[in-house]
Amino acid sequence: MPTYSEATLTTALIAYRTGEYTSIRKCAYAFNIPASTFANRLTRATSRTKSHESQQILSAAEEKTLLKTIYRLSKSGCPITLPLTRDLAEEIRLSRFRLSSTPTSYPPISKRWIDRFRKRYPELLTIYSRALDASRFEGVTYPIVNAYFNALTDLFLGNSYPSDAIFNVDETGFALGTTLPSKVLIRRGDTRAFKKISGRQEWIIAIECIGASGVALPPLLIFKAKYTNTAWIPASMPEDWKFSTSTSG
Repeated sequence: MPTYSEATLTTALIAYRTGEYTSIRKCAYAFNIPASTFANRLTRATSRTKSHESQQILSAAEEKTLLKTIYRLSKSGCPITLPLTRDLAEEIRLSRFRLSSTPTSYPPISKRWIDRFRKRYPELLTIYSRALDASRFEGVTYPIVNAYFNALTDLFLGNSYPSDAIFNVDETGFALGTTLPSKVLIRRGDTRAFKKISGRQEWIIAIECIGASGVALPPLLIFKAKYTNTAWIPASMPEDWKFSTSTSG
């Protein structure tokens, strides 16, 4: 079924009315909108969402405010969770009645409201977030990454490295005491699915190393420990590894 937003429908209406398309069906097809829906909008002054605005939990303007908040939080590295989105919608609705002299009672926003909200705005995407240290999030900028790859290119151009001298080392890990990945809302097309956390977390680091010739080194785990439990070290591990492990930290 075609997926489109109100903004896409408005753009299609403008394109048709300015003569960019002479056929309703061709214009609807170009913007991936059902032809019947597009034809009905041409004969009506307002959209279905706008005409039923009084029946919605939030008005169109209030939902736009909520959307801006979702986009801003996603861009800052703190994507909003689904329960928090519903709480924020409740707060927006509550602010509408705070200045009213007449007490107003209404049921709380249901969990199913978030599904209807996402359906009205297909530009929203639900994903699982991943934790990322705040300093790493803020340190990955275009100038820094571009300078790194420029320096790497110069090294490859200035030296003829054999494949057995080229290794790729990747470091990853997970923080102790952090919450599990949670469902969050972001703007569709935003590739950053990370949630910033404090740099004071304790991390268990995993390091993998693979050579261009196909050689793969055993993965290395690094964690904070004042004393080492010998039960953590397999008996098959080389003696030099046992020594470096038991005396580190």
